[in-house]
Amino acid sequence: MTQRLAEILAIGDEMIGGARLDTNTQYLAQQLSEIGVQVAYHTTVGDDPRRQAEVFRVAARRVDLVVSTGGLGPTDDDLTRQILAEIMGVNLFRNEAVAQHIRGIFQKYGRVMPESNLVQADFPAGSRIIPNAEGTAPGIDADIELDNRRCRFFCLPGVPSEMKAMWHDYVRPQIVASSESPQVFITQVINCFGAGESQIAADLGDLIERGREPVVGITASQSIISLRVTARGATEADCWQKIQPVETFIRQRLGNLVFGTGEATLEQVVIDRLQQAQQTLAIADFGLSGDVAAALSRAQGNKAVPSLVGGLYRAPEPAERHVRPHLDTLRAHAGEIRELMQTTWGLTISWPFTPPADQRPHLSLVLADGKQLVHETFPQIGSESLRHHRSVRHCLNFLRQKIEELGQNPSSFV
Repeated sequence: MTQRLAEILAIGDEMIGGARLDTNTQYLAQQLSEIGVQVAYHTTVGDDPRRQAEVFRVAARRVDLVVSTGGLGPTDDDLTRQILAEIMGVNLFRNEAVAQHIRGIFQKYGRVMPESNLVQADFPAGSRIIPNAEGTAPGIDADIELDNRRCRFFCLPGVPSEMKAMWHDYVRPQIVASSESPQVFITQVINCFGAGESQIAADLGDLIERGREPVVGITASQSIISLRVTARGATEADCWQKIQPVETFIRQRLGNLVFGTGEATLEQVVIDRLQQAQQTLAIADFGLSGDVAAALSRAQGNKAVPSLVGGLYRAPEPAERHVRPHLDTLRAHAGEIRELMQTTWGLTISWPFTPPADQRPHLSLVLADGKQLVHETFPQIGSESLRHHRSVRHCLNFLRQKIEELGQNPSSFV
């Protein structure tokens, strides 16, 4: 079976001008790949009717599926429906059921509806309506025939929450059902931290080469390396049967670099481990502006029994920033913050310092539980903002690893 090709179109001057970040295209690219559709092109176009019509025609001639976002609102610069009708050579018609749905949304919120909103109930003749339960802009499902070939267009609104709901409820099922040989696609995401993308790729050998089944992709974002294992089969069980040995191999090769799957974050893993062990943590932060505690606090949410109790945050004095922090001082702070806050663990994060014969700033971390202490120093790499961000991740990963190690080995001391 020939793999279908898709193009994703992002429409709007705000996209072209950089006023808004286009997260819709990223999301749709991932979703299409997961159901076996190869995304061949990403295109962004502003609210110019001539240019929009041009990119629609180009897309219709070179791919099998197009998913567009934007251009379905009620204002004069929302032109997707008119351009579709023009290219299809048909007129727009008004769907009264959709018009009543739009009126009902305004009535629900006690607002007066401008008559211009009813343009969102207009559709090219022969097209199909993509319901939008959350908003006033339904999508359009239409076939465009150019140069003796047919391309199916799924036009969705630009509001991410509406777009995602319409994708899952309508577009994805339609694409899967229209496949010559419908199959189930499942992706398992395996998250890693502690090595670079190239190092992890080298450790996995030919696992991420093209043409393998399941497909293994690798991406890097904010120092986190994610491996996406995608399998296809007749059933979900078939897919998981293919994924499981690959995941086992990855975990064996990468070991403790793997910290979770799916949407798991380092901070959530730390909080989960503390809560499972009924333990608590306090932090004395002299170098990262309280950002480690902030990340853990967000992951914790409004829990009845918090795992993160609190901490002390102090900016380093200018004279301290280039002096190696005394280990005894850091140990003392870790013990003091633990005793002060009555927690299981006390963590000290030092101010950045530059060791002799090394131009890179470093951080020191000390973790204490009243009986044991573990100390680690690591360099900060890259620009100042990147160093800070990576250092927060290093601290979270340090907590993830050391809390587990010390809990399993009560006599350990480093």
